[in-house]
Amino acid sequence: MSKPEPIAGENSLIVVPDILSGSDSFLRAKILIVAQERSTVQLLERILQRVRIQNFRSTTDSPAALSLFREFWPDLVLIDWMMADVNGRPMVEQLRAMIPDGAFVPIVVLLWDATSEARQLALASGANELISKPIDACEVVLRIANMARVRLAYLRLEEQKRALQGTVLQRTLDLNRALEALRASEESVAQSERLSAVGTMVSGIAHDFNNALTLIMGSGEILLTDAEHEHLTKENTIQMLKDILTAARGAAELVSDLRKFSKAGDTADAQQPVDLNSLVKRAIALSKTKWDSQAFGEGSQIRVAVDLQEIPVIQGNAVRLRDAITNLIFNAVDAMPNGGTLTLRTRTKDQVILVEVADTGIGMTEEVRRSCFDPFFTTKGQKGTGLGLAMVYGIVRHHSGTIDIATEPGKGTTFILKLPIPPAA
Repeated sequence: MSKPEPIAGENSLIVVPDILSGSDSFLRAKILIVAQERSTVQLLERILQRVRIQNFRSTTDSPAALSLFREFWPDLVLIDWMMADVNGRPMVEQLRAMIPDGAFVPIVVLLWDATSEARQLALASGANELISKPIDACEVVLRIANMARVRLAYLRLEEQKRALQGTVLQRTLDLNRALEALRASEESVAQSERLSAVGTMVSGIAHDFNNALTLIMGSGEILLTDAEHEHLTKENTIQMLKDILTAARGAAELVSDLRKFSKAGDTADAQQPVDLNSLVKRAIALSKTKWDSQAFGEGSQIRVAVDLQEIPVIQGNAVRLRDAITNLIFNAVDAMPNGGTLTLRTRTKDQVILVEVADTGIGMTEEVRRSCFDPFFTTKGQKGTGLGLAMVYGIVRHHSGTIDIATEPGKGTTFILKLPIPPAA
């Protein structure tokens, strides 16, 4: 058995850093000693024991050092650069390769050759600190303390990182639960809104049908009473029958509007190339009775201006899109009871096709503008069902488009349909 190597300053006081004297964590640090000579191992063990470090493992067998490192997983490695059966460089490199990326286990190399070339080679192979031989106890303790301080800081950071990851994970779980609760709440609100919309729709339908039935029943009862008392005359009979037919036609129009409204988004079964300029022209022709004959008969004159620029063909439902434009024309004519100018434009801007229907009529208040697309909302009293603009909105949305409204009370309104330009084939 080799004689233990004497410690430089064997009987002198070893300077103990504060981290050694006041940190239980440091005193429990695991240290692996790998040296060529047993005497060197004993020397280092004695130094560690003098400063009350007991948690260490030692070996003089370089192949066993790798297995011991894996088993012991130390907080610091003390390794002799000159091993009996292997050069220190590959040993240090193998130890360094066993440390996962991002982890930090300091390696302190004991070096007899203190030349700059030897020191550079040791550091380049992965050493974090160097101790020159012959070994000085105070230097060993101070260098171990410096590396241990960094190792302990790394471990604290890892602990904080894990705690932070746990907090983030918990917050993420809490957030997901909150989002699920929010979605459930939104679904509940949406369901309530749908029920409210259905209630509004039923109320509106009932109101309009009740008006028609009241007129029909009232006129029918009068005719029946006159017939029973033989008071029927051509004059009162014709007028009563006209009233009955007017009410019946109004109810039929309501049913027609409801059917159109229910099919406003039904475009999947009728996709075809659509020339919007042709649709605008067709809508103008179909609505001529409204903006020409009817308006003239009511003592007003509607002038029609058309500005159709070259625009791409889109895929869609031509019938539904024509209905939407026609409804906007009807709406514009109704907004000009004293006459005015109806303008229809088409153009492209920012990868969308714009179809504009403008009037110079009464315009809208902000409240009316916000509500005009709501089903059964109308400012026309008994003359309107409140389904026309709602139908237009549904048709445009189901063509992946949007509608903007530019309006000012007394100065008219412009509805701007924005339909996406299809990608080039």
